[in-house]
Amino acid sequence: MGSAADPIMFKIGEFSRFTRVTVKMLRYYDEIGLLRPSHVEPATGYRYYMAEQLPELNRILALKDLGFPLDAIAVLRDESRSREEKAALFRERRAELERSIQREAARLRQLDALQAGGELDRDRHDVVLRAVPACRMATIRRRVAALDGSVTAMFEQLEAHVGAHRARASASPLLLLHDEEYREADLELESAVPLTRPVPETADIRVREVEGCPTMACVIYRGGYDQTGGVLQTLLAWTELHGMRIAGPVREVYLRFGADQRGYRLPSGFLAGTASEFVTEVQLPLAEGET
Repeated sequence: MGSAADPIMFKIGEFSRFTRVTVKMLRYYDEIGLLRPSHVEPATGYRYYMAEQLPELNRILALKDLGFPLDAIAVLRDESRSREEKAALFRERRAELERSIQREAARLRQLDALQAGGELDRDRHDVVLRAVPACRMATIRRRVAALDGSVTAMFEQLEAHVGAHRARASASPLLLLHDEEYREADLELESAVPLTRPVPETADIRVREVEGCPTMACVIYRGGYDQTGGVLQTLLAWTELHGMRIAGPVREVYLRFGADQRGYRLPSGFLAGTASEFVTEVQLPLAEGET
């Protein structure tokens, strides 16, 4: 376990995965002095970060999302620059937003909050630590271009195959995110559907025991999947606070979800009519000890 004298630090790939900022961009932020690593290993040059850097990174990302270029963000984050210079940058960007179409209205409100010295509100999530048993599942593992319809197609293929063999267990499907860093494209994913008994394997589908974990940090949220980013940051901060280390890929367990049900049927308790009814559990395997 970590302590105040021995703080937990995260490798750049781990920090990337939980902040959803690419390793390439984190390195660039370091090069231009926008966000320095907490520690750089002298012998290897490996960069390490701490969860306490999240507010600083979130402020940079918020300003970037509002359309500020990195050189302007550097000015706004530079304490040696005058308030008048920073105010001029805010006025200039506000004028640009006022000329944009109606969808930019939400960003204008965020701009006002940031100029006033406030922070963006972020959802709070409760973390529960529990044991998760291993489970025999049918899986498809492949690289996909993005988290889009191709992921849905993977689950539909699995559900149809398992349903045809009447081997579907009454438990939730899940998605394992195998990449060690955040990727905007070309993601390595594994969709998994629980089984009551083995089914024939195909060129795409295999049957395997999906590993359990005696110490799984879990967060449940309701609504659309756009909340996953905030949940991942919560898990990263919780991991550091409790001196744990990451021991496996992130999992998304779908407790209530949408499904086409072409060629198969699922229990009604799993099904949601709209995204607002979705219920998802994000799981992170943990272990004691230093990273």
